[in-house]
Amino acid sequence: GFCGPNTAYRNSMYSYAQNGVSLGSAIDSESASTSLQVKHELQDMTVNWSIGNYQINDASSGNHRLSSGRVQGVLVTAGFSREMFGGTVSAVVAHQGFELDKAGLREGARIGLGFSKTF
Repeated sequence: GFCGPNTAYRNSMYSYAQNGVSLGSAIDSESASTSLQVKHELQDMTVNWSIGNYQINDASSGNHRLSSGRVQGVLVTAGFSREMFGGTVSAVVAHQGFELDKAGLREGARIGLGFSKTF
């Protein structure tokens, strides 16, 4: 039966992520998202982009892990990865149109750079 708001994972007590990874976006209970993610594999690199609409903590539960109140907004990303220097170099630019106060994620733009090597 229906157990009430913010009870799907009891995420105020237990995480539903396994080793920091969840199936889909880690948006917790009383949240919803719709997104389009596209990957273009070109000859020398891979280009990724996405756009999504997120509604977090719809019930404005104080126990929510990400936000103390209901927030809604868009997240847009664009990035690439390329084999270089014996590994994979990647970069991403993102803009998040909402703040997640409990997670420490403010509204605004971000960039990320990465390098990975498997041996």
